[in-house]
Amino acid sequence: MGGPVFGKNGFSNSSQTTVRVIDVGIIDQIIPSLLAQGIAKNEGDVIVINTADIGIEKVLAAVKLQKR
Repeated sequence: MGGPVFGKNGFSNSSQTTVRVIDVGIIDQIIPSLLAQGIAKNEGDVIVINTADIGIEKVLAAVKLQKR
């Protein structure tokens, strides 16, 4: 007895980091607000958003965007 016990306590990832994510559908909904705040810019027929400006590191996509 007294050997290693595996299971309930298991292993832990000591290098785990938290990544701030947002879904592209949410971005689509908040575009008017981002444009009003100057975070997003109209460049011709394209809206440009630097997600780092709003603290987002990763954008997830699983929806079809509405044309504005």
